[in-house]
Amino acid sequence: MVKKHKISGSYFAPAIENNEVAFSKHMPDEEKGSLSRVVQRKWTIGELITSIGQSGLVIKVLEEEPNHKIHDIGLPKTYTLVAERV
Repeated sequence: MVKKHKISGSYFAPAIENNEVAFSKHMPDEEKGSLSRVVQRKWTIGELITSIGQSGLVIKVLEEEPNHKIHDIGLPKTYTLVAERV
């Protein structure tokens, strides 16, 4: 059975969010309680690329990695960006 990915919210929303620390779901429960929460703002790829270009950096590599969850295959999961000052 293939699940369809349900998207909520907006990719373009500049909201500030309070979230759990990344990968904390893999930690033992007794350690999770001592973790602080994090404040995040999700930037669009366009915002990142524009900021890098305006800062005088030159992008050398931008690689996207697919999501490996079967119901999310075809959606990007992470990326690696390499830039250098010229």
